Amino acid sequence: MNKSSERKIDQVLELVIEASSEALERRLAKRERRRADIKQYALELMQNLKQVEQKAQTHVKEAAAQVSKTALRIHEHAHEKPWYYIASAALGGLILGALLRARR
Repeated sequence: MNKSSERKIDQVLELVIEASSEALERRLAKRERRRADIKQYALELMQNLKQVEQKAQTHVKEAAAQVSKTALRIHEHAHEKPWYYIASAALGGLILGALLRARR
């Protein structure tokens, strides 16, 4: 081979190396953008989960408070009118007994 051919081959090789380097840099940049996007999505997801957890805790506390209030009202009412609850329990037992007996 002559010098001219070698020079052309060297120039072509340089262009190929340069093009492959640029392609590699583009792929790496694209990968980094994807990684950053995934990281951002994960952060947003964690924030949303924390908000959901806080709301759930608030609802649980509110429900517990409501149950406590209701239990206290029933307790107070049962002490005010005990025969009402005794009669209700007896009636419920009679109805349940009649239903179970009818199934036989």
